[in-house]
Amino acid sequence: MTWGMSTDEPVRARLRRTDAATTGELLLDRPKALNSINPEMSSIIAAKLEEWRGEVDQVVIASSSPRAFCAGGDVRRAREFVLAGDEPSAEAFFAEEYGVMITLESYPVPVVALADGVVMGGGFGLAAHSGSLVVTENTVAAMPETPIGFNTDVGMSYTLQRLDIDADEATRRALGRFLGLTGFRLNAAELLWSGLASHAAPAERLAGLKDEIAERGAEAALRDSAVPRDAAGEAPVGLGENRLAPALESIGEVFSPDTWAEIDARIEQLPSEAGPGRLGRDEVRGLLSEAAPSSLVATAELFAHTAHSASLSDAIAAEDRLAKHMRGQPDFAEGVRAVLVDKDHDASFQHASTAEVDPESYRRALAG
Repeated sequence: MTWGMSTDEPVRARLRRTDAATTGELLLDRPKALNSINPEMSSIIAAKLEEWRGEVDQVVIASSSPRAFCAGGDVRRAREFVLAGDEPSAEAFFAEEYGVMITLESYPVPVVALADGVVMGGGFGLAAHSGSLVVTENTVAAMPETPIGFNTDVGMSYTLQRLDIDADEATRRALGRFLGLTGFRLNAAELLWSGLASHAAPAERLAGLKDEIAERGAEAALRDSAVPRDAAGEAPVGLGENRLAPALESIGEVFSPDTWAEIDARIEQLPSEAGPGRLGRDEVRGLLSEAAPSSLVATAELFAHTAHSASLSDAIAAEDRLAKHMRGQPDFAEGVRAVLVDKDHDASFQHASTAEVDPESYRRALAG
């Protein structure tokens, strides 16, 4: 079986027809950029998902590289658009990427993401909005937008506040806010515990699992060759320590408020060092150390807004409104420069602290 596109395409797509199923396979193949989603990739994925409606029984999304499933949207390209004064191109790029997330969430056949390595930003959206997410011992997932002067997007401000954990609604929302504001990097154990991932498998078996899904169908292949979420302790490889579950009550206490000012005040009241089941102030401040003050205030407002969104598409629309506003501020270009272009991690943001940031402009953007 050969791929249906030339190998210089950033997403290689093919149909695989077996007695069990017709499978649409999307292989992310931009390894030097850790599969960061550029406009061409979004267009290919969107077009294939539309073309395959009514033709396939299942879809599999995987990566050609063991280093990364997808490191996010190509915000370096977005920054170039912004610096050139070409906001329409930046807007079109994000609109198509966001459209892919909505399509995945409501796709009429099973979608399985095989996510080894780095899973961040837009890549986290691709993975989380697929019906089944298989992770490995190497998987690391995060939404690290605050250090680049941006906001949580691709629907994750909605999804992260509705995790399938044994907690009340306020605590689930607080956990989502913690993950979005801090960019905390989840390992495979935490992805399974939170319900973001459905199965685990050793990294060395992913290629074989992809083939087995095509040969036998996703349900049978995942049942027999992957470990389901509720049996994660039986995985044949180490999936990491679940650091979130023991700290959940503390996270709920600190990150439940709707505004950054209130969250910040609760962080300040934490003991300096973490204890059993407790966050530590120094640990949390460390996670936030590179964040743009404007992004912390804006992202807190976003999570407060999308906590009440009726659907993923409504939340993405709100994220998009805020994102347009954030791209128009200097912190976006400066944050992307510091983290992804020059990589000096020494951004000069427009505000010295969050106390200088007025949340009203973000509230207006979210309200539309």
